[in-house]
Amino acid sequence: MTNLSRAARIYLIATYVTGALGLVASWWLSAGRAPLAPLLVWAFAATASAPFRIHLPVFGKISIAFTFVFAALIQAGAFAAALAAGLAGLAASLLRRPAARPPLHRTLFNSAELILSTLAAGAALRLGGAGPGEFDPAAGWLPVLLATGVFFSVNTCLVSGAISLTAGVPVISTWARHF
Repeated sequence: MTNLSRAARIYLIATYVTGALGLVASWWLSAGRAPLAPLLVWAFAATASAPFRIHLPVFGKISIAFTFVFAALIQAGAFAAALAAGLAGLAASLLRRPAARPPLHRTLFNSAELILSTLAAGAALRLGGAGPGEFDPAAGWLPVLLATGVFFSVNTCLVSGAISLTAGVPVISTWARHF
């Protein structure tokens, strides 16, 4: 991380801290409402599936873990989903061959930005009128669509910010080129 610009280091550290605080705040807000068994199931499913990716015709690749992250968001709430996303981000980096593993600062950033993206998606889901628990597809499709758009937007903006600061290029052109 010492080879990064001061602005890039500040951005990464701010993302780490905000992700950690967001996870703690979501745990605190959900205290007593997040049963342990579903939490462990979603966290395990997302973590175990994190290294596996599907190639998309547009926007590159997506991890299978996000199926479980969004299922956790709908069924168990923002804390369970954010924990699953953060663990999946760590697993996606750490379960690679040693030569292919990203540096620690990138691994931590990936985890933190996934936590933040998931928490933002959870807020959008809630604002859209859906919450954890029973899900009615007829009424809940619009909030899920909104949450998916928010997740994509927050995720790609955070990643674009990190790429642009580490590469020294404008954020907008980074976003347009990569996403």
